[in-house]
Amino acid sequence: MALSALHLYSKDRSRSELFDRACYLQGIAIQLVQPVIANLRQEDSLAALMFSSHTSAFGLAEYMLNPHHDDTDPIDKIVECFQLSRGIKLVVSPHWSYLSQTWINRLFHSGSGNEDRIRTSLASIFPTYPMVRSLAFGQEDAERRKCCLETIEDIFTFIGASMQHPQDYPTSAHLIDQWAVKLPPVFKDMLVERKPIALIILSYWAVLTSINPRPWHLKGLAEVLIARIEDILGEEWAEFLRWPRESIIKNARAEQDASAQTPRFGDCSVDSRLHLHVERSTIP
Repeated sequence: MALSALHLYSKDRSRSELFDRACYLQGIAIQLVQPVIANLRQEDSLAALMFSSHTSAFGLAEYMLNPHHDDTDPIDKIVECFQLSRGIKLVVSPHWSYLSQTWINRLFHSGSGNEDRIRTSLASIFPTYPMVRSLAFGQEDAERRKCCLETIEDIFTFIGASMQHPQDYPTSAHLIDQWAVKLPPVFKDMLVERKPIALIILSYWAVLTSINPRPWHLKGLAEVLIARIEDILGEEWAEFLRWPRESIIKNARAEQDASAQTPRFGDCSVDSRLHLHVERSTIP
């Protein structure tokens, strides 16, 4: 219901009460789920996993739509959402055997064959892949070097899979979330420290979030991120950010063209029944 309220607000910014209602509902949801997460049972693990995904989506959407923006650095917000994704992974990890027997197991294996094929030819698909990878080899710390090499390979693979085989994934956000869940803790540390290699890798994640059809809760995020990363790194790193910036601009234009040409008969990304509940609910 909190996400649904934000979705309604994203379509009509004059209705500021929807934003307030969304934040209230999200706060209640977190209060209710905390004792469940603290003593997670097997039968609750699937719900906890889905809740974490929705909470991460809410955090990014709330940041982009906040009418009272507090000037939070978008990279800090991304780090917060990445930590949430990794945190829930650790919480539910004891129940993976159970989860693998549920319907969600199909999501873990969606498009994996395509990803394997793309991994073997990244250098030929993406001319910038060797250039970005060379930055990883320049890391003196072995753990950080390994982390960067793995995250670079994953993000290029996911961009390729999303561009070439979008029909093989349940939603356009599938690979976006999957990359965040896989991130090792050291990458978060590098983002907090604003290490150039980590910011450049993040710029490619921004490209992934901009590929159409873009999830509604991520609209505009790629543009905000690339602008902030360019501001931090400056002209010295402009060549490494050229392809991400051009790709994000290209995808944004394609999104605008598609929106202008396609009649809108409603958006099925959020259940209409939740919309009705949100419209009828009141804040005590």
